[in-house]
Amino acid sequence: MRPDTVLKVRARKLWILCLLCALLPGMMASAIAAETTPPATAKSCSGGHCAQAAAKPELQAEGPVTFFSKLFDTNDYPQRWYCGTWSSDVGWLHILSDIAIFGAYFSIPVMLLYFLLQRKDLPFPRIIWLFAAFILFCGFGHLIEAGIFWWPVYRFSGLIKASTAIVSWITVFVLIRLIPEALKLPSAALLGTKLQESQERLDYALEAGQIGVWELDLKTNLLNWDRRTREMFDVHPEQTELHFEDFSKRLHPADRERVETCFNHSVDTGTPYSCEYRVIYRDGSVHYIYAQGHAVFDEIGEPKLFVGVCHDFTEQQIQKNALSESEQNYRSTFEQVAMGIAHVSPDGRWLQFNQGLCDLLGYTDQELLNQNWQDLTHPDDLEADLVQVSKLLAGEIDSYSVEKRYLTQDQAVVSTNMTVSLVRLPTGEPRHFIFLIENIQGRKEAEKALQMYHQKVKKLSLVASKTKHSVIISDAQGYIEWVNDAFTSLSGYTLNEVMEQHLCDILRGPEANSDTITSIRNSLQKKESIATEIVNYDREGREYWIELKIDPVLDDDDILLNFIATQVDVTARKQSEFALRMANSQFSKLRQADILGIMTCRFDGSVEQANDELLRILGYTADDLEAGLINCQELTPTEWQQRDQEVLQEMLETGAAKPIEKEYYRKDGSRVPVVLGMTRLDEAEDLCLCFVLDATAQKETEEKLKDAKQAAEEASRAKSDFLANMSHELRTPLNGVIGMTELLAGTNLNRQQQDFVDACRNSGESLLGLINDILDFSKIEAGKLDLDLHQFDVEKLLMDTMSTMVWRAAEKDLELPCSIDPATRLILKGDSYRLRQVLVNLVGNAIKFTETGEVSVRAEAIEQETEQITIRFTVSDTGIGISEDKLDRLFQSFTQVDASTTRNYGGSGLGLVISRNLVELMGGSIGIESQAGAGSTFWFEIPFEIISPNSVALPIRSPLAG
Repeated sequence: MRPDTVLKVRARKLWILCLLCALLPGMMASAIAAETTPPATAKSCSGGHCAQAAAKPELQAEGPVTFFSKLFDTNDYPQRWYCGTWSSDVGWLHILSDIAIFGAYFSIPVMLLYFLLQRKDLPFPRIIWLFAAFILFCGFGHLIEAGIFWWPVYRFSGLIKASTAIVSWITVFVLIRLIPEALKLPSAALLGTKLQESQERLDYALEAGQIGVWELDLKTNLLNWDRRTREMFDVHPEQTELHFEDFSKRLHPADRERVETCFNHSVDTGTPYSCEYRVIYRDGSVHYIYAQGHAVFDEIGEPKLFVGVCHDFTEQQIQKNALSESEQNYRSTFEQVAMGIAHVSPDGRWLQFNQGLCDLLGYTDQELLNQNWQDLTHPDDLEADLVQVSKLLAGEIDSYSVEKRYLTQDQAVVSTNMTVSLVRLPTGEPRHFIFLIENIQGRKEAEKALQMYHQKVKKLSLVASKTKHSVIISDAQGYIEWVNDAFTSLSGYTLNEVMEQHLCDILRGPEANSDTITSIRNSLQKKESIATEIVNYDREGREYWIELKIDPVLDDDDILLNFIATQVDVTARKQSEFALRMANSQFSKLRQADILGIMTCRFDGSVEQANDELLRILGYTADDLEAGLINCQELTPTEWQQRDQEVLQEMLETGAAKPIEKEYYRKDGSRVPVVLGMTRLDEAEDLCLCFVLDATAQKETEEKLKDAKQAAEEASRAKSDFLANMSHELRTPLNGVIGMTELLAGTNLNRQQQDFVDACRNSGESLLGLINDILDFSKIEAGKLDLDLHQFDVEKLLMDTMSTMVWRAAEKDLELPCSIDPATRLILKGDSYRLRQVLVNLVGNAIKFTETGEVSVRAEAIEQETEQITIRFTVSDTGIGISEDKLDRLFQSFTQVDASTTRNYGGSGLGLVISRNLVELMGGSIGIESQAGAGSTFWFEIPFEIISPNSVALPIRSPLAG
């Protein structure tokens, strides 16, 4: 059932129900009002009571004129308050009730009218006007009844009641006519069920058909889209207000104007709306939509709504486009392919073919339709072709390809390559053949010409392969077709690697002349011969020079067939030329040099060429050289002539002589010291190249150096002698002082006296150590400190040394552990005294700069062979340490880390220098690892000769520790 029908039925039932409910109360109210109305013949009341006539008066009619003229006349009737015995509460009960009934009866039609104005979609039957009039008359009747208590217009009241009665009976008759129709109407529940079922069927149909429903309010421009339509237009489900502009901006720009025009035309003319358009999604994809709709008009004929449906047919459109493209491609391929394509019936008739087949066979379309393929096949190829067709029809093969000949319209023979396949009906019966016919006549002729050409090339290649020079054969465009073995040997590239490369492309490398390559390319384009020399590079990047000659090869008709290029390796010649140019250039520069004298002379001493420097050295001029006045033998002093003969003999034997020092006489008779070097230029001639260096300044410098060296040696000897004598002279009384202080310390002294004696002894010992260090340093500096190599026990030496240091460590309450690697427990050969001196220096320094903790000593083997061992000695402490930026100052003479070290700890700064020199003198090395505040580790490594292993087993850890 349609929705508007349902609305009409429901509205009609509502109006009938309202009439039935309101009619009965209205009629009852009229009857009650009639009963309470006093008769027209009532007398006037006196004393507040209505006096009734004793006898019933005769009723007389007033007539309509009198009635209406006295319609509002109140003189003939008393006020109701004075008619009867009304109490105030009863009277006001009647008054208020009538007024209330009037208010209700007046409100009912007003509310109905408001409802109808708000729900314009509901039908408005004319019976409503009748019902409204009935209700209003009833209401006015009650209002007048209330007013009669003061204003007794009984004639007007009767008129209203009569009107109410007339309207009531009209309503009754109308209801009598409508009740049978109302009884036929279905119930609201049944209508709701059917409406729900209809709605479900409609929703299913819309969903199954992928149809969206939409509605546009033409007055507010608001769109109402269902879920499916929102999906079609890529609208977010939560977007509430949609306008026509939202729809328009989603359209493809090319479709927007057309769609709006179609829509406006439908609205203006009332014709159905039908349009196809494209919608652009947010991701850029395009969808195809088909929409239908129509305008809905109001009561005055103005369009108020536009409703419609839409369908997304994107998939169908894509398939349609693909099919159209496929058909277009097929047509394009069929018509434009460079071969003949035809559909042939099973009996051989041409059914359909393209223009390519017509061009191939020389027939027009109509002429070819009157032929069959058997008549156009060369007689010699027909039988073999028929055999293949029979197999194809019998289903033995699916297709076949064959080379065959056709006869054109002018009976010329054309060679083709034909592929045939069979298309069958669904029943399996043959429908038609598909012929693909390719014209290979040109290829056949080219193959024949190529065969002849290859025969010629083969003969040419046979000749070229026997030559020792590189030969290259290219086509007419310059692309390589063949190379001989000599080319591969020269360049390193095989035929397969350079095949189809251009002749200019194999000339490559950083020094290859681009101008020469361009010239070669231009000559090839002009089909001219060219000869040139160019540098090239082989496969490994090695440079070589070639003499290149390229000649064109023409046939009998002067048509270019090939280029033949020959390459002659001229690398050796080019290198010789380059070397000669370099030699000439270098010799020219040497001749111009003012640092070295250069001349060419004969074995007899005659000088043929000389540069300016040589002339300056000898004191001659260029004119003297031209006059032949310069002769090396004559300029050589007698004491040097024997040496010259030895140099000449050496040059004859080896081709060159080592430089010698000699003297020449200058032109003024003075002598000049020189350094002479000679080289023979040519073995076949006695020409020599001589280099003469003026050694005058060098000789003067040597004499000065000799004098300085002699003075330094004498000063060093004097210093050493002085230090030796002074140290001996100082140590003799100093030893006496130290001995006497030791004897004095053994006597009975009080505490203060003992401190004075200890201070003297310590100062003397410090001074004695300083003197010994200075003496050792002076010996080392003079190079006169010799090692005393002898046999010693490493472990015993280390233990003895540590025992002498125990008392110094105990004074500061330091631990003094000593660790010895078992591998070092050997009898070795070396200078144990100097080794002990180094250890004492390093351990003494460690104790001096350590306030708490320990000083540890370790000896370990780091490298050992059969007869030799290298031992690493390490002295570590937990003292003040040294910052990294000051480590390089440790091993410098008379230098300590900073001034505060000397102030706080004393010392001369010679101990580490002497230790380094002693270690290096013993063939070892010394170093340090330290960090400020974290202690230091001094180490040194010395190689020793192994004499024999020490068999005495000693503990690894020294008992002196602590």
